[in-house]
Amino acid sequence: MNVALLILGIILLIYVDVQIERRKAEEYRDAEFDLSTVNEKLIKADQTRINLNAMEQLATDLRVSSPEMQIVLQITWLDFNGDSHVYDLYCDGINTATESMQAVTEREIFELREALAYQLADLNRETMHEQSYERNDTIISKIGEWLRGETM
Repeated sequence: MNVALLILGIILLIYVDVQIERRKAEEYRDAEFDLSTVNEKLIKADQTRINLNAMEQLATDLRVSSPEMQIVLQITWLDFNGDSHVYDLYCDGINTATESMQAVTEREIFELREALAYQLADLNRETMHEQSYERNDTIISKIGEWLRGETM
């Protein structure tokens, strides 16, 4: 009886793990990225890298900010009417603006890292598939040449 419960528990854990991995893959899946050419994918991955570097620099700046060394974030947005707005947000290392921006920055870094990992894995799969296809095509053509040589 205990063995059956143990096996059932293991099966349940494996099922939950597979479902979590499937959801993570779907969450970071980018249909526009998937349909792009290799060159377009490289450009998008590079832009993701640039954005990640910018957010990591912002995280560093927020950590070292102080009342003597404040940083100013200029926030620009469009409202629903299409009007542009600009606001300067002062972060001094101890105010709530700093804490809030640190939380936003950490979340953005996490999401950008996940997106970049997905993009690089997709590029790796695609380029490895092309290399594999080229290698297999070469092997098949050599086999064909060998067979033609045998029949002659």
